[in-house]
Amino acid sequence: NDLGVMRAKNSNFSDAAELFKQAAAWKPALPGLYRNWGLAAYRAQLYSEAIPPLERQLAASPDDNFVRQLLGLSYFLNDNFVKTAEVLQPFLKAPPDDPGLLLAWGTSLVRTRQSEQATQIFRRLLEQNANNPTVHFFLGQAYAQQKDYSNALSEFRAALQIDSHLPEAHYFTGLVHLRQSDFESAAAEFRA
Repeated sequence: NDLGVMRAKNSNFSDAAELFKQAAAWKPALPGLYRNWGLAAYRAQLYSEAIPPLERQLAASPDDNFVRQLLGLSYFLNDNFVKTAEVLQPFLKAPPDDPGLLLAWGTSLVRTRQSEQATQIFRRLLEQNANNPTVHFFLGQAYAQQKDYSNALSEFRAALQIDSHLPEAHYFTGLVHLRQSDFESAAAEFRA
């Protein structure tokens, strides 16, 4: 564990994660070990390896919001949108201000068809990042899933005003037009 801490202080996170893993095999009850291991693995971008120690740390300390955020992001970076949404759920009443976390959480909520909560998260993200086309795009997707097509189109247009070369925004705008039986507009968006 001490060797892992020294490696982590020198930003050698992959070696640190391996040393913490070895420490866990020898003495799993060592205080702070799973937090250290999960953080080192996360910083080494070994997200799938970060999940087990972060899960253990969160189970032992459910109020550790930093670990909860790292675990949610690790799930997201492993395309486990259900677990991402689940582990970040306690933040719903007071979401953190981290734009990366909010984007990952909102995206996971969209992917798991929890559009109302996704809209809430993206609104908060939008308040902080009004000029980010990706935020407008995902908010448009959340509105489209709720069949609120006018707001969906508005958000897709906002994304395209910021970045006119965002092909996904054109594609989803086309899908909304198809659902509204506006075939000419849909065709134009698909061409774009």
